[in-house]
Amino acid sequence: MEMIGFIGLGIMVRPMARNLLRAGYPVQVSDVNPEAPMMLAHSFAPGFRIDLHVKDLNNTLQAGSSSHSPMPLTEMTMDMLCTLQGKGFGSEDHSALFREISLRFMFRSMIRLKA
Repeated sequence: MEMIGFIGLGIMVRPMARNLLRAGYPVQVSDVNPEAPMMLAHSFAPGFRIDLHVKDLNNTLQAGSSSHSPMPLTEMTMDMLCTLQGKGFGSEDHSALFREISLRFMFRSMIRLKA
């Protein structure tokens, strides 16, 4: 069976590649984000662990607070990392953020469908 290749793991490619993998086709993905293939395979083996990111972002948020600089995206990222830590994923790679973002997006989509 020939390899199926994708360049970029954007909004359309991710589900296509995942469906091809589930169907047993060999898939190769190239993306500017080196963790793209890991996220596609839901493999979050440690590279730079979530626990270390929480420590670093805490320092960043403290520096922002002391200089009166709002950091809303950093705060949102910290919230997701702490949620993952609380669920026991602190030793996984930071690409596991994909897991939390997916869950939050799915939850919001379900709320919209009920409305």
